[in-house]
Amino acid sequence: MLKQAPINMNAKRSIALIVSTLLRLMEEKPFKDITISAITKHAGIVRNTFYAHFESKEDVLTYHIYTIFNDQFKAYAGDTEIDNAQFVPIYFNIWSKEVSLLQVLEKNDLLSLLNLMDTQFEYFCYTYFAADECDLSELGTKYANAVYADMLASILKRWIRSGMEETPEEMSAVFLELLGLEYMRTQT
Repeated sequence: MLKQAPINMNAKRSIALIVSTLLRLMEEKPFKDITISAITKHAGIVRNTFYAHFESKEDVLTYHIYTIFNDQFKAYAGDTEIDNAQFVPIYFNIWSKEVSLLQVLEKNDLLSLLNLMDTQFEYFCYTYFAADECDLSELGTKYANAVYADMLASILKRWIRSGMEETPEEMSAVFLELLGLEYMRTQT
């Protein structure tokens, strides 16, 4: 993930260059063969600039995924909060539009990065979602996002490997059914 929010236009430009360069290089060769030096060379920046923003190549991808979701949640939410019944279809709709990224992640055995979204889910929940919608204990709330992230990632991985034949709406219904949230499933 990003070490800190960019403080000026140069930092934003550098971050965008790092992300786009890594994604472009991943189309040409395996992720494991891409070095930080190669990223910085192709991006036209120095190594210190990379390390000012990221600790690893994985952090670049995690940040990119976070950015995709944050931008989409902003677009979906507008001035209103998103409830839990809306979140799951949005999640699968976002991924249905990012098939090329999913394919690159799968090709490079990086789908496990999807399991790391639990911290982003916490941010998204506090930023975009209706508060107090779930009836969980304080302890349950502490671990809920990890469970949701892992479960969504597992379903998403299976969906990818099966050719993404089902619609995002069908995948949302599957997720909600597996959670036992029948009342929410009928609303999607």
